[in-house]
Amino acid sequence: MPARPPLIALLLMVSLGAAPATQPSAEKAVAPEAAMKAPLPKLAINAPLSEALEQCAKLAGVKMVVDWDSLRATGVKDSEKVVVKAVATSPGEVLGMILGQVEKPRGPLAWYVDNGVVRVTTRGLLLRTPAPVARAAGGAAGAAKAAPAQREWKFENVELSDVVKVMRTDVKVNFHVNWNALEASGITKQTPVTMHASDITVAKALDLLVDQLSTGKARLDAVYWLVDDGVVTISTGAAFNRETFTQTYYVGDMLAVVPNFTGPRMSTNAGANDASNAAGGLGGLGNNIGMGQNLNVGTGAAPVSDAEERKKIEETLIKVIKTSIGEDMWQPQGAGSIAILRDRLVITQSKLGFLLLNKALAK
Repeated sequence: MPARPPLIALLLMVSLGAAPATQPSAEKAVAPEAAMKAPLPKLAINAPLSEALEQCAKLAGVKMVVDWDSLRATGVKDSEKVVVKAVATSPGEVLGMILGQVEKPRGPLAWYVDNGVVRVTTRGLLLRTPAPVARAAGGAAGAAKAAPAQREWKFENVELSDVVKVMRTDVKVNFHVNWNALEASGITKQTPVTMHASDITVAKALDLLVDQLSTGKARLDAVYWLVDDGVVTISTGAAFNRETFTQTYYVGDMLAVVPNFTGPRMSTNAGANDASNAAGGLGGLGNNIGMGQNLNVGTGAAPVSDAEERKKIEETLIKVIKTSIGEDMWQPQGAGSIAILRDRLVITQSKLGFLLLNKALAK
């Protein structure tokens, strides 16, 4: 079954707030880049994830901040048991082992050093944060080594394959380029790339790259990127449009019918997240596609039943979503479909469709 795309996390507008795991003592405070590489004697950790991270921070003598919201969104729980036994290792390697034990297929985890703080998050969100001083990803092998991050992206007629190599090396995240799909669109490994930018996120750098490659191309021939199973995948719209999958979202608040009364009225509900869904709901959809704070707007001039009003709201919501990425992406022209079952919005689309919807919601 296809992995949950990064789109869903963006639809949720997940909070990026984090909670500190521990505060090192003054006498142990050292440069975190060096502290995470310092040799450690034999050690053993057998504790819940939250405590294991605290122990790792104490071993290194650093302040550690954990983005629990993003970790929990991938299915990771702070109570998950972690067992680590190591000899002649470093805090960075220990942290990699810890994250490797608890990470889920849909959300590989990562850590990096930023302004003297060791931060733990997901690889997907790491791509969307400004380039820190050093970063490293935790993987199944448990090896996590800090490496200098590139704050400036400067390429002058550099071959595309070399640009990807630079990004892969500096970002410490796996890249996969569908060269066959790109070549079918007239783009090769030797295609020259010119890009000058500094102090931008990796996501923004990737946006600039694919926008340059897509100049003058139709939707299916254009180039896109997305994070799939922890891997940054670069391919064409045609390749991302071949397979469909289904996602559901809670939209109960958006569909609520306000009781009838005389005079103008407008509901101010903005939607809500569904705690039972790790990816959440479509909170704020109305605002993001220019529908005001709620679809439920009326004049009170002609009384209608709640069922009729609800149906109008549902039809408007579906129409706005379809229009946001183009009717040709939906049946009968395309492969996508959309329906509302009780308080759930059910969308079937391709990766390209969800990617385009994500862009529409982000505007």
